[in-house]
Amino acid sequence: MLTALICDADPQTRNRRSLVDREALLSEYLDAACSLLFELLLLGHNLSFIGYQVQQLVLVLSDPQESPLSPLQSVLLFQRCRLLLAILQHNARLAAHLRSHFREEFRYFVKLSCAEERLPARYPISQPTLQLVEQILTQHLHR
Repeated sequence: MLTALICDADPQTRNRRSLVDREALLSEYLDAACSLLFELLLLGHNLSFIGYQVQQLVLVLSDPQESPLSPLQSVLLFQRCRLLLAILQHNARLAAHLRSHFREEFRYFVKLSCAEERLPARYPISQPTLQLVEQILTQHLHR
């Protein structure tokens, strides 16, 4: 649906498509995005969802001998870090759960040096991700 809004492959249909049709498509897209965001926020309160995100973060950041992350893996790591940092900063209940159930993982396995090894410097997202990892470690271990 987003592709249809951004670029219509057929220039003839693009010219015939009225502004009203495009606005209807945009409205439908935004409604679907709102529904998805709502579901994700509800899921965010699910401890198993959060636990899975932490497990994946630990898996990626615990072995510096693994190969460098692909662009997709790097973006996913950034997203997971952003999500976990937001939880640590803004949701006391989930933050307490993370601290009590994943303290050892963050203390012994998640290392900033591993993130530096696995994130290629040529990726624009690498530096912001490293900053997030550092903030997560600081928030998680010093509370």
